[in-house]
Amino acid sequence: MMGNSISTEECKISYFEKISSQAVIEDYLKKQGFNSQLIKEGLAPETKVSVVIPAYNETGVITRCLQALNKQSCSVFEVVVVDNGSTDETLKEVKNFREYANYPLHIIEEPIAGVATARKRGMDEVLRRLLERNGEFRYALAVTDADTIPPKEWIERIIGGFNSNEIGGLAGTHGASKEVEEKIYKATGIKNYFNVVPQLIEFIERRGVGRIKMSGPNSAFIATAYALGGGIKQEFDSDGKPKLREVNNLGNRIRKYGYKILPMGSRVIKDRRRELFEIINNCDDSYFPEGFSANGRFNVIRGNEVELLDFACRNVSKEIWEYYRYKMIYKVLRNFVFQPLASGEITEGQIQELFAAEEISIFLSIHSSSYNFPNNQDACKFFRNFLSHLEEVLQLQ
Repeated sequence: MMGNSISTEECKISYFEKISSQAVIEDYLKKQGFNSQLIKEGLAPETKVSVVIPAYNETGVITRCLQALNKQSCSVFEVVVVDNGSTDETLKEVKNFREYANYPLHIIEEPIAGVATARKRGMDEVLRRLLERNGEFRYALAVTDADTIPPKEWIERIIGGFNSNEIGGLAGTHGASKEVEEKIYKATGIKNYFNVVPQLIEFIERRGVGRIKMSGPNSAFIATAYALGGGIKQEFDSDGKPKLREVNNLGNRIRKYGYKILPMGSRVIKDRRRELFEIINNCDDSYFPEGFSANGRFNVIRGNEVELLDFACRNVSKEIWEYYRYKMIYKVLRNFVFQPLASGEITEGQIQELFAAEEISIFLSIHSSSYNFPNNQDACKFFRNFLSHLEEVLQLQ
C-alpha cells in the first residue's frame, strides 16, 4: 500500500486534500510491475498534456491525425504513438512525420495485441516520466485513435476543462466528416446521418441528464485520477471475448473516488470504416467478424473509408441505412439515459422535457428485453417518428 494510504470512503469525501499525487502514481506503477523505459526523453517542464494514440495497421489515416495535432491552438503537449504490432507502413509513416511535427512525437512498441494494452503501455510510460519530472501532478493524459482528426482547439479545451481538483475526466464526442455526410445525403436523402449521434449526446449533456460516457477516440484524465482508478485494463466477458469499453470503465472507477466526469466540449472527426462495414453487411459486430483471436486482437475493419462509403451508397437500400441509424440512436439513449433510469441514477422527472411518457415507457420496455434492438416494423415505425421529433428538437433540419 502507498505510504499515506486512505480508505475509499475518505477518498470520496476529500481525496484531493488527503492524497499525495506522487504517492498514488508511485503505488500504481509498482502494482503494475512497471519498469520499462521506452521513451528516453524526459517530460519537458512546459508540457501539460500527453496524447496517447494506439496504432495497428493505420497506414493512410494516422498521418491525418498527426497533421491535425500540428494545427493545435496551443503547443504545450506531446504525442505518444504506441504501435501494436502493425504489419503495414504505420511505423514508417509516423517516423517520417517526425521532421514535420511541431510537438514532441514519441514512438513506442507494445507487442501484446489489444487496443487497451496499447493505451495502457503509453499511459504508464507517461506516468513514469511525470514522476521523474517531479513537478506539477495536475497533468492530463489524453486518448484518441489513429483514425481521428482533432479540431484545432482540442488541446486547449482539455487544459481548460481541468479547472477544478474534483474533475477527474473529460468526455468528448466523435462524428463523421462533412464529406461523408454529404455523400450519404446525396445517396439516401438523410441529413446528418452519423452526426445525429454526437449532437444527441451533446444535447443530453447540456441538459445535465443521464450518465456521461467516456470513449477511446476522445477522452482525457488527470494523472492522479487515472492512477487511483487503476489505469486502463483489458477486460474480458464470460466467453473470453475482449471487451471494448476500457476507457469508459476507467471513468466509472474514478467516479467511485468522488471525481467528476464532465463534457469536454470538443468533437473529433472519426473514420467511419467500422460502421460502413456493418451497414454493407447488415451486421452488428464488425470488431469480431470471424470471432476473435486468442491473443485478444481486435479485428477492426481496416478498409478504405471512401471505398466503403461509395460501395454502400451504390448498393445499400435506404431501409437498411435507416434501420442502422435507428440502432445508433437507440444505443445512445440506452447507454446515456435509460440504463441510468432503470438503475435509479436518474428519475423520470429529469427526462420528461426530452421524452413523452409513451416514449419513456417504450424505451424502458425495450431496455428490459433480452435483445439490444427489436428487429420489427413496430419498432422501426416508433423510431422513425421519434427521430423526426428529435431532429426538430436538435434543430438539425
